[in-house]
Amino acid sequence: MEEFELVLVSKPDVDKQPLISLIKKVIKGNGGTIISLDDWGTKKLAYPIKKFASGNYTQIRFTAEAKPNEIKTIDELNKLLTEDELALKHIIVKKD
Repeated sequence: MEEFELVLVSKPDVDKQPLISLIKKVIKGNGGTIISLDDWGTKKLAYPIKKFASGNYTQIRFTAEAKPNEIKTIDELNKLLTEDELALKHIIVKKD
């Protein structure tokens, strides 16, 4: 199992729980587990993103099955977060 960290910036004025539920579903559906989920709250952005001056930050640490499921999980998360209108920005990094 490989460990990953996802940091999500979502719209500040909308409930993000449906999006978090979808993220959990993708991770667990591909054999991964959630290690931790931390809500960092709403913070001012350094520059506007999609006309928003602030964003709601969430950090999710999770594991993914070894390749090829690991790649599938990351691809599905990237697609979900790119297409979802609640997500402003996201980054997924592999932990050492």
